[in-house]
Amino acid sequence: MTRSQRQNTSTMDKIQNNSAQLIPNLRHIRIFGLLAEGRTLTAAAEEIGLSQPAVTQGLSNLEKYFGTDLCIRQRTGTFLTDSGEILKKRVKRVFEHLMEAIAELPGLDRRERARIERSITSSQLQALVAITEYSSFSAGARATGIAVPTIHRAARDLERIVGQTFFEQTSFGIKPTRTAARFAQKIQLAFSELEQARSEIAALHGTGTGNITVGAMPLARSHLAPQAISIFCRENKGHRVAIVEGPFETLLHDLKRGAIDFLIGAARRDLASQGVIQSHLFNDPLSILMRPGHPLADVERLTVDRLKEFPWVAPRADSPLRRHFDLMFEEKGLTPPEDIVECNSLSASRVLLMNDDRLMLLSDAQARYELRTGLLLSRHLANREETERPIMLFTRRDWHPTFAQQRLVDIIKRLALEEPQKEMRPPGGSTRGPQSA
Repeated sequence: MTRSQRQNTSTMDKIQNNSAQLIPNLRHIRIFGLLAEGRTLTAAAEEIGLSQPAVTQGLSNLEKYFGTDLCIRQRTGTFLTDSGEILKKRVKRVFEHLMEAIAELPGLDRRERARIERSITSSQLQALVAITEYSSFSAGARATGIAVPTIHRAARDLERIVGQTFFEQTSFGIKPTRTAARFAQKIQLAFSELEQARSEIAALHGTGTGNITVGAMPLARSHLAPQAISIFCRENKGHRVAIVEGPFETLLHDLKRGAIDFLIGAARRDLASQGVIQSHLFNDPLSILMRPGHPLADVERLTVDRLKEFPWVAPRADSPLRRHFDLMFEEKGLTPPEDIVECNSLSASRVLLMNDDRLMLLSDAQARYELRTGLLLSRHLANREETERPIMLFTRRDWHPTFAQQRLVDIIKRLALEEPQKEMRPPGGSTRGPQSA
């Protein structure tokens, strides 16, 4: 099992539900797109290269997929229903993602790109997504329920149509190339647009629920995301919401390919070039966490020099919090402590802090339950402005949320405005030093 599988099995649920089982025939989607643009059934049939009865059947199959009428066919023409209007916007984006994927393939002129767009099929794209996600033909077949010969044939047919090498032989077996991975990411975004359409149409008719997948770094999943989701689920009975955790890089990858809808975490640099927008939620003050009875618990003026004397629990080296940790000492001309245990798990860090004189740089908001129950206490440095890290909402630049997704985002933003005013105090008294979170 690959690292992506171990850390993100749940993030594939949405993609699997569509790509392996329910993605409609791409030709049928094209038929609807032509009708939505005002073409007649006859004109659509001629452009697609099908008979008019085949076009009618294709549209009927698409309506079965979405569970509702998409068009009203009258003697004066074909008109979209409200559901059809919803799908029209999403179908436009489906083909935008598809054409972007094709345009990024090397060595193709305009005519070749148009030929590929007309020739590829849903089953071929499904096969590529599955193989790329699970890094082999056999694993992709097992995960999606497609027979190995079938998925192999579809993938090789796609390779032939696009004229690209999507799979290469390595010492570990056949693996997808980087070109295949980039192409598959765009296709996954196209698939996610169809899932968005199904959710919106179901909400319109009150006949079903949708899916929201939230990527959450430790602070967000310790309080903000669960609290917002609790409020959302009370208002939207039966709507499925998943919280996914993992390294930021993995969550960012899933965000860009549409496997998660949005991500909450500390600010990062240089994401605009990757098509990701960061929206500010709140500033998260950092403090020094320690056990009750720690030698520094009653020290009136907590200085960096004293902190250097103790062992630490520190975040991993490439995280934004680690930069804050290092900067805390470097600003005073000191090298950061060497006696550290690197740990990103709050539950494990809690044990390390409670059983030793270790210290930890973290926010009161993230450790709110440990502080409220008195398991830990927090202190701020004397004569030093509070260290703050911006907490952000990460979305794809071209993300068009459903009504339900936007509602959850709105709840998160409302709660985020309240976050800096909350106090994290243990029962019966306050810890020493400011406790604003």
